Amino acid sequence: HFFSLSCTLYPHVIATPNYVENPYFDRGWPQNLYLNPASPLIPHIKFPPGFDIETTPLVTFRRIDLLFETSQLDALYRTLHPNPTHARTRESIFSTEAVWNLAPAEYVKTFTAPRPQGNYATMVVSTGGHWTTTLFAGLKDPELPKDGIQNVVDFFGEAMEAWAREVQSLLDEAEKRERKAAQNGAAGHQRAPRQVVVRAYLPGHEDCHDHRKPLTEYKPGRWGWYNWNQIGDFNHAFEVRRIPLPTSFCFRLADISMGFADRARVAQVPGHPLFADRQARAAPPRRALGR
Repeated sequence: HFFSLSCTLYPHVIATPNYVENPYFDRGWPQNLYLNPASPLIPHIKFPPGFDIETTPLVTFRRIDLLFETSQLDALYRTLHPNPTHARTRESIFSTEAVWNLAPAEYVKTFTAPRPQGNYATMVVSTGGHWTTTLFAGLKDPELPKDGIQNVVDFFGEAMEAWAREVQSLLDEAEKRERKAAQNGAAGHQRAPRQVVVRAYLPGHEDCHDHRKPLTEYKPGRWGWYNWNQIGDFNHAFEVRRIPLPTSFCFRLADISMGFADRARVAQVPGHPLFADRQARAAPPRRALGR
């Protein structure tokens, strides 16, 4: 999807790393879209202070499968389940299956970085596809339906509630630091209000190679590969276990106002963060294209 976006925006952006030249880049590396210095848009854009065409990404994609480090999820599980029904004799609830992760503190640091490294306005995250009984081997139970996938779904809901609280806290801390710096006379710049959007995860299709047009109705797979038939359960768990807030909640692409006029907000819409910079809001084009 990331490189489909870059193809759609060609020749106005440059995507890095270039997987056409080298398809073996590490999956954990961030992928960026930069404004192409040769783009015909350049003469019509008034860039905000500190914006560098070569070093300021417009969009950054980072593969983070679980939105937490596995060690953090291990600790969270032990805290929430001190006398667990499952994983009693295991040091970790995880198998040795490969996953790519970062702690929230690390990718929120990327999200809140100022120009020229960042100045992002929106972080879009998605997770659920890697929450399987093969990866979460400590929660697997062959005596339960689908090897106990409901154990994984239940812990997913608990983990995403903890995730929302931690991300909101990190955004609040970043906001306080920025306000303190501004009060102390540090040079600032205009930025759009930050928001975090959690989008629904989408299942794969077991017979995708046999279909030649979009499906009009979702039907569970015949074999139940991975956790694809339970993706709806994961999305539902994210929705119903949202943190209770003293304001209305809109399930989809809405913000949750936290009570401050310019406070960062978390929107939960059932992992991979996508950071997007709203440069157009900070500095609109000098004139409309085509005029």
